[in-house]
Amino acid sequence: MQKRAIIFSMKKKIDLLLCALSFCASAYALTMYFLYLGPLNFSYFTSLSNLLIVVVALWRLLLAAFQKDKEFGVSYYAVKFVAVLAILITFLVYLLILAPTNANGFFGAYKNYHFASLCAHVVSPLLILIHFFAFDPKTIEKKLLAPCSLAYPLAYTIPAFGLGLLGVRWDHDLCVPYNFFNYKAACGWFGFEPGHMDFTTIGVGVFYVIVALLLVFALFGRLLWGLKRRVGKSD
Repeated sequence: MQKRAIIFSMKKKIDLLLCALSFCASAYALTMYFLYLGPLNFSYFTSLSNLLIVVVALWRLLLAAFQKDKEFGVSYYAVKFVAVLAILITFLVYLLILAPTNANGFFGAYKNYHFASLCAHVVSPLLILIHFFAFDPKTIEKKLLAPCSLAYPLAYTIPAFGLGLLGVRWDHDLCVPYNFFNYKAACGWFGFEPGHMDFTTIGVGVFYVIVALLLVFALFGRLLWGLKRRVGKSD
């Protein structure tokens, strides 16, 4: 019994340590991004996915501090799943697309803003993924899989377009945060202009980009949920 108690205590400490470290990594990244980019920092995918990690990590730590024996509710697991999926996509997109094409080179890309990029795109994602699989006792029910998988891309794109309609402008006077959302480009919502790829457009209609984004989140949401059910501590 004493040995089991020691093991349980160690697991609990590692559980909370991972949450604390992921909180610190994301909080540091958000602070540096804000100092360098200002309030518009919070209109970018990376910043918002890291903000979600700050929320769920702090949530977990507060529950441990004030409600030690209470079961986590459905809302915690739903928000945690949304956050983990969003940060996983952030990690993969930066690793496979943005870092290799960064002007500072692959490794230089992770040094941006005093290593805030490394914290936002590698450290926090890996820590929270380990915590999700190793220490969350369960995850969302299957009926919540589709809503939780699509929540973040929908919650991100709608306000992003809304800010543009209100007159907010980003780099190169774009009416949206990213060139692939630029509905004012030649390809608009439904066109194809692959020969006109530049900093204002990727040459694909915004409607198709949104559909592709939703499909990616749905696919990775299913994979993440399936892996958790198989290898995680799920019920």
